Amino acid sequence: MYYLFSAGTYLALLWIFGLSELLAPNLTLVPHDTFYPLTDFLTSTSFATFNSAFNYSNNLAGLMVLAPDAFVIYTLKLLLSNHSSQIIHILLCLVVFHGLSYFSLQRIFKSKKLVPLLALCYCFSPYSSVLYSAGIIYQLSTVIGLGILPLLLYNLMSFEPKKDVLSLIALITLLAFGLLFIYPTLLLISLTILIAWKNKKIGELFINIGRTINAKNAFLLLTICIPFFVFIYLTLSAGNNKDAILANGAGSAIQGGIFYPLMQISAWGIYNVWSPRAILNFHAYFFDNPYRILSITLPCLIIYFLYRDKKFIPIIFVLFLAFFAKGPNPPFGDLFSLLINHFPLGYMIRSPDSKFGAFIAAWFMVSIVYLPSKQRVIIISLSTLFLLSNLGGMFYHGAISSNRGNESTTSFISDPEAAALSRLIQSYSNTIVVGNFADCANELYENKFHTCHGLLSTNLKRQLVHAPGNSFIATIQKHEEFAVLALINKRQENKNDLALAKLLKTNFTQIYNSENYEVVYKPSINKSCSRQFDFSCVQKDSSFLLSIPEPAYKYYFSSTDYMLANGIISVVNEPPPMKDWKRLAFLWSYAISYLLCLGLIFTNGALVFNKKSVS
Repeated sequence: MYYLFSAGTYLALLWIFGLSELLAPNLTLVPHDTFYPLTDFLTSTSFATFNSAFNYSNNLAGLMVLAPDAFVIYTLKLLLSNHSSQIIHILLCLVVFHGLSYFSLQRIFKSKKLVPLLALCYCFSPYSSVLYSAGIIYQLSTVIGLGILPLLLYNLMSFEPKKDVLSLIALITLLAFGLLFIYPTLLLISLTILIAWKNKKIGELFINIGRTINAKNAFLLLTICIPFFVFIYLTLSAGNNKDAILANGAGSAIQGGIFYPLMQISAWGIYNVWSPRAILNFHAYFFDNPYRILSITLPCLIIYFLYRDKKFIPIIFVLFLAFFAKGPNPPFGDLFSLLINHFPLGYMIRSPDSKFGAFIAAWFMVSIVYLPSKQRVIIISLSTLFLLSNLGGMFYHGAISSNRGNESTTSFISDPEAAALSRLIQSYSNTIVVGNFADCANELYENKFHTCHGLLSTNLKRQLVHAPGNSFIATIQKHEEFAVLALINKRQENKNDLALAKLLKTNFTQIYNSENYEVVYKPSINKSCSRQFDFSCVQKDSSFLLSIPEPAYKYYFSSTDYMLANGIISVVNEPPPMKDWKRLAFLWSYAISYLLCLGLIFTNGALVFNKKSVS
């Protein structure tokens, strides 16, 4: 009954805040940078999720993060429309987020009456409010990670070396599937081990680990790890490097030292506003006096109460998290830079404010369990006020709703042409598509600015090369040996009319024209390959030319030698059909590992360490 009340309140508030706009006909929610994974070809190629079909670096991350979404959406779309599938998938993500958060908190706190309130406080924290606007909340891996974060954090702060570590491995693995929180988790594990060493319990810990990694559990642990080995292999074999995948890791670091992270300002866009930008158009709320007062008072009081009660480990944890959330900014910015540049996987701390900010949001809930009853009442009362303040901020400043948000931006778009036009482009095989817009284009829908990809480029199962501005003509000339479809997107604020005029005079034929789009086509002067590909393949003299990027070629045709000249691949024989057995093997290992982790968590007595709640 308590759970149903909390879940019903949660969903009703979100519906009021703007998700009800989903019911409008032909309207699709496409949040900031189109993190939402809805596309007809989500399960095709390399999981081309709101990226070019051969944007291989991003698709590897998409393959790991979006596999659960791919399964759910693909299954739904066997019976339902895109629109209906999106509504059900979004509701599923929200139910999972609240449900797992409730479940985690229920394992920490005894009081059945307290958990519904804390679940709402956590799901409507300032950190979560940013995710509703940014769109990351609508991914199953993300919400599963967020849901179990309080439980993981509690068990690390209350860690006892003699307790079971197998289920802790399962929790960490589920977080790793989402990629977003894995590096903060590894750092917190290091901190936990350091505390165990300081308390002279490191020997007990290693003895317990040795008992866990025995013959009985070895196969189970290996099975859990297999998808990560495959993922690392795919990344390395494609020739990707850390700089290409997670570039500008420190560029978006939060300011304000450790104080902004403790105030739960967990996104640099809150104070360094992108304009116009659909994300964080409700940023002004974070600088209203109620937010300032409560966001400063709450952490100061909790830390003071913990210190007075000599509960030092939670204090160490939150200061540790705040230090990393602030990134390379003072104090001790050089130490952070040392870690990110020289320690294994350090480059994964991209946008440290959001990655570590999630743990800080969970810490505010978990830390309550360590407080005496009188102090707990004070903090819960302040948390309730903070919840009401956050709800008001999200509603009145339009964290979700386009109608109450910024008048010049939108996250809900409608494009009646997208489906028919994408089918037209799909009918041209062995063709490369060159678009006059960036991979994160400034598109207008009903005279409102949208931040990134629209519904057309996301639905194309063709090699799409983004070539904005002056690079448009140059890119077409580079691929002159191939059949080329030039896609002119007129929704952009900066139209490329001169480039279009040039195209129409150089052997291109217009095949589509409307107020929003124009498509022109030029066949290849060379003979097309006999097989059909999603990229362009032609025969020139005694060799075959392929437009496919090198990383994707190495993935699909790793056993075939090739030559590379000016970015164009040349081979002696026509390529064989594209068979993606690696992806199939990865997904099967992924599903098995995922189910094993869920089984370990939900069937292990009192969950993680078989210990009773401390409250």
